[in-house]
Amino acid sequence: NAVAPLYQPDTKDRRFKESTWESNPWFDFIKQYYLMSGEWIKEIVEEYSKDYPPKERQKLQFSLKIFLESLSPTNF
Repeated sequence: NAVAPLYQPDTKDRRFKESTWESNPWFDFIKQYYLMSGEWIKEIVEEYSKDYPPKERQKLQFSLKIFLESLSPTNF
C-alpha cells in the first residue's frame, strides 16, 4: 500500500522529475524532508517579516528562494 506524499514539488519544478525520487524510499525521504523544511522556513520568514516594507519583503523572499534552491538535494 503506497502512501501519498505529504509534500509535492511545484509542477513546474523539474528537479524531481526523475522517477527514482519517488520509487526509492531513501530518495523520497530526502525529497520530502527538503520540501517540508523549505515550507517551514518560508512560513517562519513570512510570519516574522509581516511588518517589513514591501520592497524589503520582496528582497527577503527572493534571497530565501535562492538560498533554499541552493540546498536542494538534486544539487548534490
